[in-house]
Amino acid sequence: MFNEVLQFQRIPVRIIVISALASYIMQIGAIVQGLPLWAIVGLTLIPWIPIFGFEALWKYEHYGSFAIFAVITGLQVGHLAEHSVQVFQLSILEKPFAEARGVFGALDFELIHFVWDTAVWLGSMWLLYIFGKRNVWMWISFIFASFHEVEHIYLYMLTWADLQYYQNGGLTGILGRGGIIGSPWVRPYLHFGYNFMVVLPMVVAFFVQIRRVYSEYLHEALPTLTEDQLVAATRNLQQLKYNLGDTIIRQGDRADRLYILTKGEVEVVREGSGGALFPIARLGPGKFFGEIGILTSARRTATVRALTPVEVLAMEASAFRRLVGESETTEQDLARHLQARIMGLQQIAGRQQVPAALAPRLIRANGEEILVDQDIEIVGRSSENSIRIVDSTVSRRHAIIEREGETYWLEDLGAANGTFVNGQKVDRHALSDGDVVQFGEARLTFRRAPVAAATR
Repeated sequence: MFNEVLQFQRIPVRIIVISALASYIMQIGAIVQGLPLWAIVGLTLIPWIPIFGFEALWKYEHYGSFAIFAVITGLQVGHLAEHSVQVFQLSILEKPFAEARGVFGALDFELIHFVWDTAVWLGSMWLLYIFGKRNVWMWISFIFASFHEVEHIYLYMLTWADLQYYQNGGLTGILGRGGIIGSPWVRPYLHFGYNFMVVLPMVVAFFVQIRRVYSEYLHEALPTLTEDQLVAATRNLQQLKYNLGDTIIRQGDRADRLYILTKGEVEVVREGSGGALFPIARLGPGKFFGEIGILTSARRTATVRALTPVEVLAMEASAFRRLVGESETTEQDLARHLQARIMGLQQIAGRQQVPAALAPRLIRANGEEILVDQDIEIVGRSSENSIRIVDSTVSRRHAIIEREGETYWLEDLGAANGTFVNGQKVDRHALSDGDVVQFGEARLTFRRAPVAAATR
């Protein structure tokens, strides 16, 4: 997760290479033309501004407030670098104070310092509110940012209240040598120290927070997960891309992944008898699909196709089952969601209802007949199922009976007590006339309608 968060995830490699080449060419050109240092650095950075801008927006969509944390930290590291250049000019190059003004010396006046440090202070306060409960380093950074802010409020107000005093020694501030309180350090070294004590804890806080980053799309899809569960689950997500018209999952395939849509739109369709396709839903960013097959251990119940270029986050089936098992609330929510999805499939399948004269039956031991007249029937103990069997050994959603042409397939949905045909436990089985079907301990006989059986 550490590497994924820090690396480029939105920008293609070829764009990064082009930007790096453009940056290098502009830097060399500026040096050859003898431009000042600020112009050389500025031209070097220009090609990277849109790159980092688009990447920051992508990370905000996926990681929320953490992306803002990254931007603030990056800008502050750059700010500290500016102060470091000024200290280098003073201590190593031995330039006088008037000439040692860093890279962007034209911006070295009190209004800019006040605006920047006020923004830093407010940003630190916001970061403290969002992340400070579990990150002590943000408290350290905020404390020193507050000291620094007091210094710049005083200096900026002094330029308005008593400009003459400011110009004749007042610019040393509160703690600078010769200031109101005073210290051994002249202003450039003092403010380098301020920034160092703001930025260093902020950088440490940033890397500590990386360990607690989670996907906002995962949170939207499964809102009842705890923060710890979201963090752990995010490590199991893989970003995938599909083109317009691509089939992401196909009805009848084994369910191997859960998909969370982050970009684009997909269509969910159900294939009925004779290959007829029935649209079920259109899904956009933040929605998920593929969960029915994973939670029921059944094959895919529908096909999902990309209506636009699509980006998804995929989670392996085993990781998803483990995640759901760790959260009782999420498991209950998904059970309700699953029931609604299955009922939706039944409604779609109901358009292909088999005439009663041709529909097979499940016959109980007492002779009661249960008509199997839809393309998909859900068998289970709960009242929402189309075929309800009131028996404690039958699971709430026990099995599916699905018609494909003239064949009826029985598929177990991961029932606790299993599904059997003629005494043999089955996962998926093509039913024949006279088969004894057992759900838990409830036994029924599968019979085709006399008319249908006579034609076979």
